[in-house]
Amino acid sequence: MMTTIEDADHSTHYAKTFSYDDKGDVLEERECGNLTGASSHPIALDEDGVPETSQECHTKT
Repeated sequence: MMTTIEDADHSTHYAKTFSYDDKGDVLEERECGNLTGASSHPIALDEDGVPETSQECHTKT
């Protein structure tokens, strides 16, 4: 599951993804975006709509 914040041009500036186990428990929560203020560019998404690994992200397991 994923939620995003996009601007009027459909550029993604924030994304939060969740990974679940077979019982529906959250295994991983991942937030991506301009978390430190170092970049004002939109998030690059791969062909599946998932933030690319080069993006600034925080992962909680």
